[in-house]
Amino acid sequence: MKKFKSGILVAALVALPVMAMANPTVVTISAPVNGGTTQVDTLPMSVPVTGSVFHSPGTINNMRACLSVDAGAEVCGPTFTGVGNKSSFTFNIGGDIFAPGLHTFKVCADKVDGGHLGCATVEHTFTVAQSACDEVDPPAIANDYMNGINLPNAFNQVRGKIINQIAANMNEGKYGTCNYNATKVKEDVDVLLAQAGWTGN
Repeated sequence: MKKFKSGILVAALVALPVMAMANPTVVTISAPVNGGTTQVDTLPMSVPVTGSVFHSPGTINNMRACLSVDAGAEVCGPTFTGVGNKSSFTFNIGGDIFAPGLHTFKVCADKVDGGHLGCATVEHTFTVAQSACDEVDPPAIANDYMNGINLPNAFNQVRGKIINQIAANMNEGKYGTCNYNATKVKEDVDVLLAQAGWTGN
């Protein structure tokens, strides 16, 4: 039977509890949900990123959580001090997104004076809701306007061309979206009518 030297055995026994007593920091992100999709009304927006930090055995004294969105600059929450032997805290940090699509949210927590780093990352997709437009569109505005000035039948062909031109202008965004600029539509109709020889009589 082999015998171990007492010094080696003692050193091995001492090393085991030192490894077990390491102070890991575990970061958990609860929202936004990893792999999920959220539909929003408009962008840009600030996304609330929430979760928790667990640091044990140990204390969260002098710890804070910091968020980066799409590997951008970090935004940090408060630093916890004077909390005794408390081993966990929750965070709620806003991160800005400016465009729809897949975004990466990374939260890291550590001691502000260094050490005990822990991180978590989630990816979440944001889409923008397509709102229905209930406004009268520019071709209809142009048609109603020409009805109101009693164009003679001789201008029927011209009327159709004008409406088509107003529709093309709308598609180019000339009159805005949804809340269309009716005054501008009527001004363009007047110009097109004048070009066609309408004098208003």
